[in-house]
Amino acid sequence: MLFLLFSRPHLIPFIAFATLETMHISDKKFDDHSLDTKSNAYKHALWNILIAYHIQLFYRTPQEALNRTKRITDMHEECFKNKPEAEAMDLANNEIGRDIYLKAYEEFNRKPKKKILLQHLSAEQDSFIYLED
Repeated sequence: MLFLLFSRPHLIPFIAFATLETMHISDKKFDDHSLDTKSNAYKHALWNILIAYHIQLFYRTPQEALNRTKRITDMHEECFKNKPEAEAMDLANNEIGRDIYLKAYEEFNRKPKKKILLQHLSAEQDSFIYLED
């Protein structure tokens, strides 16, 4: 994971900010932060959205930013191993977040406002994958 981050050191502050922002928003929205729950699914989707949002300025297309976001979040899953079903859940929710970012970007034909992304995320909550209620 360190190699991935150090190969693009200019992204580190943006990834860190996206991570802190994800925790802040999730903490306000959910009381329970157990693993494998809807709150964890939300957190994974949001984290992918916010990483892409914050690093977009370094990439010409949303797909380039999303490819980098995928590499970062996949590496996180590889470094912090879960049970196979929990890892599959995390990866699926990561993808949901990236899909939300891309749809919103294409809808406005530019980087969407954060408020719009959060609205799209709320609208997609029924598609989250989680193991426990």
